[in-house]
Amino acid sequence: MMATLYLDHPGATLQYADRRLKILCPENAVESLPLGSLERLVLTSRCQLDTGLLLQLAQRGIALSVLSPGVRKVALFQAHTHGDARRRYSQVVCCHQSQVRRRLAALLVARKLRQQAALLRSVARECPAHARVCAQTAERLQACAGRLAGRPPRLARLRGLEGAAAAAFYRSYRLLFAPSLGFHGRNHRPPRDPVNAVLSLAFVLLTHEAAIALATAGLDSAIGFYHGMGYRRPALACDLAELFRQRVAHWVWQLFRDRTLRREHFQHTERTCLLGKAGKQAFYRAWERGKPQLRQRLQREAARWASQFSVLHRRFANDAED
Repeated sequence: MMATLYLDHPGATLQYADRRLKILCPENAVESLPLGSLERLVLTSRCQLDTGLLLQLAQRGIALSVLSPGVRKVALFQAHTHGDARRRYSQVVCCHQSQVRRRLAALLVARKLRQQAALLRSVARECPAHARVCAQTAERLQACAGRLAGRPPRLARLRGLEGAAAAAFYRSYRLLFAPSLGFHGRNHRPPRDPVNAVLSLAFVLLTHEAAIALATAGLDSAIGFYHGMGYRRPALACDLAELFRQRVAHWVWQLFRDRTLRREHFQHTERTCLLGKAGKQAFYRAWERGKPQLRQRLQREAARWASQFSVLHRRFANDAED
């Protein structure tokens, strides 16, 4: 079974030798494992990589993710895993058509709002003290999603609607956590409480998984239809991740509900809150348990998008010939 290696060892040097990944630690300890057993390498602290290792990772299709402390900066290195450029061309054509972008974006946001409503209804059954507030918010989100069934609005208006819905969602979602966690709503860059610290990290990992799924499906994660395209911004990966953020938010709530993560797992400073070493271990173990199902769903959705882009592109071509 292929594995993901999370490396949190400041100052380590990573090398490739004898078909193995060798990890040289500052205290002169050496660890190694077969490189062929890895599907992904995640670095969460500052270290050095040998160029020979980078070449092997690319040749073997092993994704490399680099997360800075506090998850303020992230990087993903992923070898191309699909050779059909026609898929990416169809994607570009569709994302260049304003009417198509608006329709796809409206469908995306409507699905997200319905998922937010479903999440609140689900967790409200376990939190009767807040069931009424959650149910009312769920009804408003569901109604908002229904209004998007008609003519799609302009993207700026759609983003404003989605932002207002997200604010309403988090006003109810925050009620599900213990007051001692200090979670009063969404904040990030940097996160200021344990819940936001975990949400930010989980959403980063989700977006990385979305980018890998899109590359596997032959799509370019930088060219999206809802999120604006920009320098080094994985717009389509952000689009795809929107459909799974509610699933991840539910999982984060379960981590705190089941006390897999607790307040003592976090380090607080004047401006930020970060997972400590024990907290990271607990988080990544839980993430790995749920990742296979999440990855399968992401890959299925990415493949559906690739097919949808191809169908729409052929429709444009046929209309042009007529």
